Amino acid sequence: MTTFLENDRQLITEERVNQLRKDENLGVQLRSRRVDMGMSVENLAVKTGLPTLTVDKIERGVNHPSADTLALLAQALNMDVL
Repeated sequence: MTTFLENDRQLITEERVNQLRKDENLGVQLRSRRVDMGMSVENLAVKTGLPTLTVDKIERGVNHPSADTLALLAQALNMDVL
């Protein structure tokens, strides 16, 4: 099992990243959590250091996040990716 990233006690494995990328609901889950937290796309982009367009494309399912990007989003949204 290959570990991509260790971040705040979370180990994100290659297998888990691939599974999440295949999950068509990933973007919907991220958007739902962001909205529940009262955060705009722009706010999330600033909090993660990602471009606003990247966050938007991930939420819409146009782009699939890398392990690093997924960890940034999960941390900003207080979500587990395990």
